[in-house]
Amino acid sequence: MIDGCFLRCHGRILKNLIGDGKMVQIDTLPLHKKYSDIFLMDDVPEAERKAVARQVADKVIAMLEKETGLRAAEMA
Repeated sequence: MIDGCFLRCHGRILKNLIGDGKMVQIDTLPLHKKYSDIFLMDDVPEAERKAVARQVADKVIAMLEKETGLRAAEMA
């Protein structure tokens, strides 16, 4: 579960629903080091959100590939 909010609400809810140890939660704040003071997504321009989301996605894919030894295409 990729979580981009400092409150981590979705991750906590999912962990409670599916159980501890059945989910990997990736906190994206350390990956982009932005927006920790912004709560509403509309406070960041859409083009900037998309660009940062792409950068974070690429970093998450690289992390998962390194951990699993699989390439992204093999994980799908």
